[in-house]
Amino acid sequence: MLYIHRWVPELNSGTDGSIIYPEPVIEHKKARERALMVYKNGLMER
Repeated sequence: MLYIHRWVPELNSGTDGSIIYPEPVIEHKKARERALMVYKNGLMER
């Protein structure tokens, strides 16, 4: 944890030493569904 607090200070809450993680950039469920659809379409084109 010391490494994270030292090199990624924006994750440090400063109060009790716990890590505050940022909000996800993408919605995992939607990204997964899209990736599977693209993969399946790619297999059909072969």
